[in-house]
Amino acid sequence: MSAAYEKLDQKPFGSHYRYFETTIARPVEKVWPHALNIGSWMTDHRMEPLSGERGTAGFCERVYAAGIAPETTLAHHHYYGIAAVVPYKYIALEVFPEVGGSYGDPREWIGFDGIVLVDLGGSTKVIVLLLIVDTKKPDRQPAPEHGVDSTEDATGVQLARYFANLKRLAAETEQ
Repeated sequence: MSAAYEKLDQKPFGSHYRYFETTIARPVEKVWPHALNIGSWMTDHRMEPLSGERGTAGFCERVYAAGIAPETTLAHHHYYGIAAVVPYKYIALEVFPEVGGSYGDPREWIGFDGIVLVDLGGSTKVIVLLLIVDTKKPDRQPAPEHGVDSTEDATGVQLARYFANLKRLAAETEQ
């Protein structure tokens, strides 16, 4: 009997990985409460709380992306939930579309996003890891926009804005 899978490209799902980081010149204790309040720094979308307590495991929000054309089919929102929290270190998010698809895209997928805070002794490194899994293998894998990490593409530009927001919020608490 031979193994069903022998190479990674034989897997029955598609996956796409992204990595972004920044350093904030504030201690982790000043950054952490803002990092937990996702909507305070990821401001490109309107978010609607659905259940749970903000900043805790189990919190879930509906996310309405900006700039969606009215004629776009399927739901004009997706969801995220906080799956796990390790205080001052890690926020695990699960991101997923509406049943049947979102934004005109009927694919079945889930995202596992991680926000990692690293205490640098007076400064904080913030790392955002994005993993999107197409639960049914697409005909072809999405091409990496510039490898795993890029500040040049739309997601990189968006994360740069989010990091600037988080830096501003952490600086305001220093006052």
